Amino acid sequence: MVVTCDGKKINDKTLVLCTMAHGRYYGGQYCCAPHGTNEDGLLEFALVKKMSLFRFVTMIKSYNDGTHLDTPKFAKYFSTAQAKHVEIECAKRTGLCVDGETVHGTHFTADVVPGAISLIIPKKKGE
Repeated sequence: MVVTCDGKKINDKTLVLCTMAHGRYYGGQYCCAPHGTNEDGLLEFALVKKMSLFRFVTMIKSYNDGTHLDTPKFAKYFSTAQAKHVEIECAKRTGLCVDGETVHGTHFTADVVPGAISLIIPKKKGE
């Protein structure tokens, strides 16, 4: 898998996991991009490099709570990036989970589209 962010290739090795989020979390609990924010208009990437199964299992708690980038023994296994336009190229047909739905293919793209969704947020009591 080759991930290209805003025209720049950000990996060249086998990945165990690649997450893309518009913020800090995905899957309801995993803090894959602890430095991410919803307000900056950028997609956040966390790439997990190849590691032993033992190392992966010991890393999960840190990945879950968002301390994986600041933990020296795990930091070398992660790469992070931010982008407005992303392309993912896979050598073989791969499943990509998009908000709980799986799509299959060899080439995927994602773009940030500012203002594409309008939200109505209710006022707090007393406002």
